[in-house]
Amino acid sequence: MATVHCTIDEIDVRNLADSSSNVASVSPETLSVSNSTARDLVVQCDSAIAMDVVRLTGGRRRRGFATRLARRMTWLGLRLAMKCLRRNWTTSAISILRGLVALFPNELIARFWLARALADWSESEAVELCESITTTQLQRSHPHLSTVCCRIADLLLYLERFDAAVRYVEFAKRLYPKSPVVWRVHGKLCRARAHTDSAANSFKVESQLAPTKRLTVGALLGMADCIASEGRKDEAVALYRHILEVEPSEGLAYYGLVESRAVHGLNDPVVEQMRNALEMPTATPMQRTGLHYALGKLYDDARHPAEAFAHFALANHLRSARFPPGHLRMAYETSAAEERVSIFTREFISDFSQYGCHADFLICIVGMPRSGTTLAEQILSAHSSVRGLGERQDFFNLTQRLSRELKSNLPYPKCCAGLTPSVVQRVSLQIYDRLRAIAGATARVVTKCPHDAFDLGLIRILFPKARFVHCKRNAIDTCLSAYMQHFEMVPFATDLGQLATVYKLYDKLMRHWYSVLDRDSLFELSYETLVAEPASVIQRLTTFSALPFEDACMRFFESVRQVDTASRWQVRRPIYSTSVMRWERYREFLGPLLSLEHNT
Repeated sequence: MATVHCTIDEIDVRNLADSSSNVASVSPETLSVSNSTARDLVVQCDSAIAMDVVRLTGGRRRRGFATRLARRMTWLGLRLAMKCLRRNWTTSAISILRGLVALFPNELIARFWLARALADWSESEAVELCESITTTQLQRSHPHLSTVCCRIADLLLYLERFDAAVRYVEFAKRLYPKSPVVWRVHGKLCRARAHTDSAANSFKVESQLAPTKRLTVGALLGMADCIASEGRKDEAVALYRHILEVEPSEGLAYYGLVESRAVHGLNDPVVEQMRNALEMPTATPMQRTGLHYALGKLYDDARHPAEAFAHFALANHLRSARFPPGHLRMAYETSAAEERVSIFTREFISDFSQYGCHADFLICIVGMPRSGTTLAEQILSAHSSVRGLGERQDFFNLTQRLSRELKSNLPYPKCCAGLTPSVVQRVSLQIYDRLRAIAGATARVVTKCPHDAFDLGLIRILFPKARFVHCKRNAIDTCLSAYMQHFEMVPFATDLGQLATVYKLYDKLMRHWYSVLDRDSLFELSYETLVAEPASVIQRLTTFSALPFEDACMRFFESVRQVDTASRWQVRRPIYSTSVMRWERYREFLGPLLSLEHNT
């Protein structure tokens, strides 16, 4: 098929219709409009001209052609929009999809994809579009009903509109009780609402309905993850072992066994099984990644640094292949850090914080990954007046859309030069309402997101009474621990050089925040001091949080709350000191991290 050249925001997109052969072809003899013209109309999103084309095909003789043309234009427009979304050309994708929805308002799939494209741009519009796709419309007109329902529910889940998501999932469950996809989305929804038993049951049903071994294993891993998040070790271990009976090379199951301390040293028979699994030609790169992380942890526990580091290096090499080149996020680039220092001065923060939400409820735990942030949250969440919400992306997501809120062409943080009182008021109340809806009426709400350390100035403007707990640990121990951890989405942790770069930027910004924020809003929680003097540190932490001391904070490891981070097993144990200065035995392998010695 001929290549189509079109320009959207001065970007060429080629091979537009490379897989549209399954759509009925349009004959030039039927209408004096070529295929490329129809495509161009979609590309330009000129609904007025496109409607003229459709109108010209009116009449009984050409009604079938008009339908085929509408389907073809929708198909081509969706393909082009998806190409734009994959390249992060979101503005172009939204423009195309708006044109399609205006032109063909009954095409529900176009409406859904517009909602998806808008999810991080205009949350309210995205929700409105999703909820405009009624179950009655779906049942009447869509051939892939269960898939569309699940996609809508998944998007509403991402937007934390749980009640709306439930409606679509329950509707799909009634009509398609044997669809594994429906049960998977139901499990994700229950998990997000902390209904762990229901989530585990949904993943179990999915595993029984899954048509392939790969999907069965994925469902069982989801079930095991639910159980592990609540610290139910025996059940989780039994399930990991069952997964290995189904798929002997599943690295994540081996990793789960090692993390839960169910593999007892290098002489455990499971270790030989892991080595054999690495030799299996059918083992996928993702499975090998989990195997190398698991073996690295075992060798680290046995204090064999050379063997441990070799496995961690192989694991990170495999994992880094999943990320595109240059995958450091904007916040981790030197220029973005310097811009934050330049923009968020003491005066700027003071001027705009008067317009923020003055509710005294928020405690933000920040710090580098593996610096003790989960431990800090677990300690505070054990208090009867605290609700821990786990890792939240509210402030990071705001930084991604703030330039649009301000109608600025400048990216964040440069766009903050145009900050207005009305925007501060609006977005702070939006975040407050969202957090309160999840946390309820508890006195203190704790959020934990390491990335928030880069944006304390913005958070302080939005919530002038927010308290910040800064978790700090030996710099090299922190970075080495991140390198050894099987994170799902921390790209920079796969490379020692990038870890050192990110740590230096984080350290620079934290020094800046200490200089421009009121010192009584910041509490530095030293991991090493917490390990050495837990009672004293925890007492001071609760005092900083304006909470009366409770013994439960000292017994945080007894809590049955759901923990979804990489430290979920560690925080089920009393405080231990074996991770302090661990980096010393790896000195010869650390290269770029040694430049951080002066930060320790």
